[in-house]
Amino acid sequence: MKCYALIVLILLLCYCRLLAQKKIPIGLEVGIGHNTMIWKTEYDESLGINDTTFKRKELFITPSLRITYKFSGWKLYEKVELNLVTFIGYSAFGGKSAEYENGYKDKHIFNGIEVGAFPQFDFNEKIVIGPVIKGQYIFSAKSKSFGSVVDPAGTVRKWETHDVDELYRDFSLSVGCAVRYNIKFISVGTEAWFGFTNLAKEESEFFELKVLENNYRFLIGIKL
Repeated sequence: MKCYALIVLILLLCYCRLLAQKKIPIGLEVGIGHNTMIWKTEYDESLGINDTTFKRKELFITPSLRITYKFSGWKLYEKVELNLVTFIGYSAFGGKSAEYENGYKDKHIFNGIEVGAFPQFDFNEKIVIGPVIKGQYIFSAKSKSFGSVVDPAGTVRKWETHDVDELYRDFSLSVGCAVRYNIKFISVGTEAWFGFTNLAKEESEFFELKVLENNYRFLIGIKL
């Protein structure tokens, strides 16, 4: 995972430098986010089994890094403009469970390349707000568990990491909203992302498994 992230970071910085030399309206944003995931199993009604929902929503901070490109748009009013910002970058997301009574806990970590767009309403070149949409190519999926869920309380535990790429899809879509505040060439902002792609690959004639992820970020950006 660290190797992939380093390669992506180097490529993004090189691309950013190239565009900056041509005086193209680009920026660089670095962020951290809190992530949650929902597992929902819907059973065939003929089985007489109730649907189940499990949420991994404990505090789980992950990084993100992206390059932005701003297309100037339309002036709606004297101090209000509608612009379009596109972006490409790296992001990590996932979910962390609460600790069970027997001491077990786990977290799922996904690493991906995201591409998206931010149609933004720009008020007086300071406050920016608008909807956001993105697609993600997921190149790594891992599960980290603290022992086994079936181990009794008091068991000596340690963290174990497993590749779980075969359980999840390689592509996901998310929508959300974003707010920015610009201070000269620096911006600070927040984003809320809601995934609507079922990440689970598993299929059965008796049940359907749905895995959805949400992400909430704080970002600092620099206009180059």
